[in-house]
Amino acid sequence: TILFAAMFLYSAMQLYGIWQEYREGETLYHNAQEEFLQQTEEPNTPQLADARLQFAVDFESLQAVNTDVIGWIYIEDTVVNYPVLHSKKNNDEYLYTTYDGKQNNSGSIFADYRNNIKSFDKNTILYAHGRYDMTMFGSLKDALKSGWVNDSTNHMVRLSTEYENTMWQVFSVYHIPTTTDYLRISFNDKAEYGAFLNT
Repeated sequence: TILFAAMFLYSAMQLYGIWQEYREGETLYHNAQEEFLQQTEEPNTPQLADARLQFAVDFESLQAVNTDVIGWIYIEDTVVNYPVLHSKKNNDEYLYTTYDGKQNNSGSIFADYRNNIKSFDKNTILYAHGRYDMTMFGSLKDALKSGWVNDSTNHMVRLSTEYENTMWQVFSVYHIPTTTDYLRISFNDKAEYGAFLNT
């Protein structure tokens, strides 16, 4: 019984540590939204009629925290509302590191280190964990549900960088097995790029 009690206590402590780390990551990113985002009025233009949230990002203050912050991403009807990082070295740096440089299993949303964020490549890749608590890209699993798909306001992805504010139209959502063919970011010509899109 003493061994069982010790094992139970150890497991409970481990679970508490995981829960506490989840909460720390969630709080950090919530505070970032409060500190670095300023909501603005919706422009009255037809092409933006389905995009509900407009915001301005304080990149100067964000980059004072970390110069690797290159953008902010927001997707309607998900919890995706985060800074985007871009390592100059590899795709591992922000897997378990938050935007302020602290170790946390939440990690960050980050662009492939090979991508050019200023001009965008034909295939710009953003990574993040699909967390069980729905943070990071965890809520994107809802994109496979008909309720999410049938609401056209969800089809706009806002990606703001220090260079421009962009909107991306979701035209395809699917679940794939583990593969590497999506990792290609440049193509020799339109035919090659078309073949990639049809893969």
